[in-house]
Amino acid sequence: MATRPEGSVLERVVLGISKAFIALAAFAGVWSFLTLYFFACCGVSLDSHLDPAVSPFGYWPTITVLWPAMGLLCILAEGMVRSIRFVIRRLVEGIRAWAP
Repeated sequence: MATRPEGSVLERVVLGISKAFIALAAFAGVWSFLTLYFFACCGVSLDSHLDPAVSPFGYWPTITVLWPAMGLLCILAEGMVRSIRFVIRRLVEGIRAWAP
C-alpha cells in the first residue's frame, strides 16, 4: 500500500480551511432552502412566535432555529398529505374496479 505524501503545515491548514468553507456553504444552503420553503409554504404573514421583533424566543433564535424548523415541518406535512392522498386515491380506484 502506498503511503500518502505528507504536505507542509501550510498546505494542511489551507486544505482544512477549504473543507470548513465547503461545510459552511452546505449548511448555509440547507438553512436557506428550509427558510425559503417556510415562507413559500406559510406565506409572509407571521404570528407572534414567528415574527422576530415580538417573538418570546428572541431575534436570532427565531431566525436561525425556528424558521428552518418550520420549513422542515412544512416539508414533512406536505409529504404526509401527499401520501394520504395517494393511499385514498388507490383505495377509491380499487373500490371502483370492484363495483359493478
